[in-house]
Amino acid sequence: TPQHRQSLELKLLEIQASAVAQDAKSQAHHASLVNEMQALFALDVVDIFDESDEVLRHKEQLIYAVGTPVDLAEGSHRWQATQALLRILASARDSPSLEQVWRILDDSDVCCIDSNDESPLGCFPSLRLLPGEELEAKEALLKRELAAAVCAHPPHHLKWLQEHSVCKVLVNCVTDRILPLDDLLGDACASLTALQRADVLALRGLLAGDILTHCLRRRHGVDYGLKKVAS
Repeated sequence: TPQHRQSLELKLLEIQASAVAQDAKSQAHHASLVNEMQALFALDVVDIFDESDEVLRHKEQLIYAVGTPVDLAEGSHRWQATQALLRILASARDSPSLEQVWRILDDSDVCCIDSNDESPLGCFPSLRLLPGEELEAKEALLKRELAAAVCAHPPHHLKWLQEHSVCKVLVNCVTDRILPLDDLLGDACASLTALQRADVLALRGLLAGDILTHCLRRRHGVDYGLKKVAS
């Protein structure tokens, strides 16, 4: 298949790239593999791509990692901020302290929640924001309520928010996408550590950058997710 051929070509590139750092014995072994693979590619054959538009779609391409893994910049802050916001959304229905968040979500024109959801403990419930005028009218308020809820009920890794002056301006900092962060932080800017600033930036990207609401508009099994049954 095209995927098998592409995988073989990528493997050839990986062997060629890694052979430089190998000892003499390994280099000889790699050289033999390279010669065999190049001979295979040199055969007088023609590749036929059936339904090439579908086969070559970006969603069907292989993800083939080569080289030493590199951590995503401030990656832990990004996914911890995501978890903090999703935790609020998931618990809003049953938490009196999150009444303002639930009041927005409890609108059938804004949000769809499966009341018969039987997801395992710890899983995010079947919740989806519904694109439309109703959501657009309440989206800014939802973001501000989520930001306020994070500050009032932070998870362990964001507990520092309750003891820092940035909590007073956090809602504006993470929901305003126009003004620079330093201008919004004001006097709190100088007292933020690099790690704390990364937390604020992660929340700002998710809320002011619309990443959270964009992802929550997606439909599972349509816009994302694995196909468990072959089509």
